[in-house]
Amino acid sequence: MKIKKIVCLSITMLGMLFIVHSQILNPIIGKATSGGCEYKIELPDYGVYFFKISATDTLKNSTDSTCVIFYIKSCEGEMNVEEWYVDNKGNKKGIKVKGDYMASLDLLKQYMGQEDDFGEVEMFVQSYFQPLKTGVWKYYSKKEKLIKEEYYEKGILKKVEKW
Repeated sequence: MKIKKIVCLSITMLGMLFIVHSQILNPIIGKATSGGCEYKIELPDYGVYFFKISATDTLKNSTDSTCVIFYIKSCEGEMNVEEWYVDNKGNKKGIKVKGDYMASLDLLKQYMGQEDDFGEVEMFVQSYFQPLKTGVWKYYSKKEKLIKEEYYEKGILKKVEKW
């Protein structure tokens, strides 16, 4: 069975209120064949998840207008992220976003739906890590002018400064 996409379902219980979240994440596959990270790492902020990676991989995800480079530092998700503006040929033109993720606080579990080539979805429980934004995240204009800084502690936005 070939994985086309992964549908992530998470259920949060607040008192007696249940909230169901659903998001489609696209895979980024590393090159680790053995001895790599045991669990996948999810980054909902970028709509991606990583698997078959090692703790020192550098991975990329490109679109028509940006290229995101993920510098993996641990199997629990610690990493540096750089998002670049690119031209129509894919060449980097200037930094857009720069920031860090700290390792996930714990191994998480969620219900997953895996769609096969015939459109059938199979549900299962999967363990994963989800790192948290930490420190200063810097945002730049296309002219590379700093336009905003966000300050995070363990994934919680503490302060925003705009210019």
